[in-house]
Amino acid sequence: MKTFTLTDLKNHTGKVVDAAIREPVSLTKHGAEALVIMARDEFDRRLAAADARRAHALEELPLDLAHDVTASLAAVTRDTYSDD
Repeated sequence: MKTFTLTDLKNHTGKVVDAAIREPVSLTKHGAEALVIMARDEFDRRLAAADARRAHALEELPLDLAHDVTASLAAVTRDTYSDD
């Protein structure tokens, strides 16, 4: 990852932006890392990869997982709506 200062960003915006389009760029303020800039598609890719949640239709799941899901739902329903 390339590193630039905030002054570099101010004085050489095009150079910093061109670098950020190729790979994420670190921006420092008073010697300490303060910001990271990156291309939008890279940001979207990282954001999607960080979210492990996925939505699937029951019929898309492998049979063993679909069975586990339906059994779990049945148990929750039975426990929640039983006539105790």
